[in-house]
Amino acid sequence: MRALAIRMTMDALAARLLAAIARPLAQLPPSVISAVQALFASPRRFRSVEDIASAAAVTRRHLARVTRRVGFASCRDLLAVARVLSTYRELQRQHCAFAHAAERLH
Repeated sequence: MRALAIRMTMDALAARLLAAIARPLAQLPPSVISAVQALFASPRRFRSVEDIASAAAVTRRHLARVTRRVGFASCRDLLAVARVLSTYRELQRQHCAFAHAAERLH
């Protein structure tokens, strides 16, 4: 039950973040929107900006260009935020040590 509550909290945090960036996100190409949504849904799938670009079926350069155009600082920042939210969820688990969660950020 606790794990479900933690997952729901994490999903709620990710949903709130996506809602906060909804306006600029909506200006991106559909494939990039889907990739960013997937990033926050499953951050472990994405180890680099190249993974986000691959999920969007665009080049890294194109991804950087379109995200900058709508006001995002960088895709690397999006990746970092998704990882931090994921790590937060890991830290909420009783059996997760801080050192283990910190390793997952890399």
